[in-house]
Amino acid sequence: MMFGPDERAQSTLVGFILLFGILVIAFSSYQAVVVPNQNGEVEFNHFQDIQNDFTEFRSTLVNSVGSNEERAATFRLGTQYPARLLALNPPPVSGQLETIDDGNRKVVVNSTDGENIATDVCGTDTPTTNSLRYTPSYNEFGSPRSVSYENRFVAREFRDGNVYDEQRLIRESSNEINLLLLNGSVSRASQESYSFDINASRRNRTTEAKAVSNIIIPSQYSADEWEGTILEDMEVDAIPNGDGRVRIEAEDGGNLGNYNVSCAAAGLDRDPAFGPSPPSPPSQDSSDNGTDILNPTDVVLDNVERNQNKGNDNYLALTFRSIDSNATVTDARINFYNAKNQGKTPSNAVLSDNDGNKLADLTVGGEFEKLSSTVEIAEDDQYTFQLSFNGSTGSGNKEWFILTLRFENKSSKQYFVSVPN
Repeated sequence: MMFGPDERAQSTLVGFILLFGILVIAFSSYQAVVVPNQNGEVEFNHFQDIQNDFTEFRSTLVNSVGSNEERAATFRLGTQYPARLLALNPPPVSGQLETIDDGNRKVVVNSTDGENIATDVCGTDTPTTNSLRYTPSYNEFGSPRSVSYENRFVAREFRDGNVYDEQRLIRESSNEINLLLLNGSVSRASQESYSFDINASRRNRTTEAKAVSNIIIPSQYSADEWEGTILEDMEVDAIPNGDGRVRIEAEDGGNLGNYNVSCAAAGLDRDPAFGPSPPSPPSQDSSDNGTDILNPTDVVLDNVERNQNKGNDNYLALTFRSIDSNATVTDARINFYNAKNQGKTPSNAVLSDNDGNKLADLTVGGEFEKLSSTVEIAEDDQYTFQLSFNGSTGSGNKEWFILTLRFENKSSKQYFVSVPN
């Protein structure tokens, strides 16, 4: 009896080879498509985190001015990909955080008479500032190039264009030029988080508006970007200065306008290289309650007293009076606080209305804060604001602060307020 060859093993082998091939193709597809997509999502989320870190850094800078306390800034320079049992990951994400200090770093605010206002208000002949820049090393998310902070705004650079936060260097609405200058050097490449301290000076400002001819500032960004995007709402020309700086001037070649110029310096992991001198205290010949040093308005500060109803030295009642017309208060800020003991200077205060309802949280040395509801001071009438500081307030001419109110007509008025006994 004759037997033919047994072909059953061949069928099994062919089936195994086909199944193995399918598995290899599936794994290759997973490694080539799914893993990169998931890693790209991790990198995208990290880029959101680093943007938030820069936004927080900007807020910390502003809040550190005049606080007499070190503030910490933290940046998440890298991130990890999820662990995988079989698939392979590229090396973890890392990034470079560094200050940009090449080129001419001097800041110039030219007045119409040729004076550099910045040298006076910043307290140095060479007011300089740096930029802070983060550059990621992503493997999949190729669109972002960097995130930067400079000249009071955060910028995100992408391959198809840049995105800028609102600039706060020049404020046309309040006729202010606010300089916040970065000193010191940072250079760190890492996959981990990195922290450093911020040491800021107090803020100084001109006692009256100055006629400004032009502003020259160091910048990573071109004059075209300044004119077309960063300052798009302003009718100005931005011109390359030829030394890593941009010159901003009026379109018609005239003056930019009359501005109050302020300056503060912040050192990164060091004390600032220079520090503006504090403004002069109220004159002994002036009212003990306040002195107007800005554009005249019809609102005067009539009285300052402890709020006895609160039973706490931290509460003050400030009574204002409007002369000849109604006045509507829309914003407020506390520019500066001069304390007997600088180590215990209040860093913020709550501004409330006549009835004790909170209107705004004010940071000493911070920006204008919009009131939760506007306050109208009727003609020939009085209105009392309440201020509650987060630290003990002393008394007498040695302890005073500067309060600025902004009105509906965009004018503003600044008051020296001596803390009463």
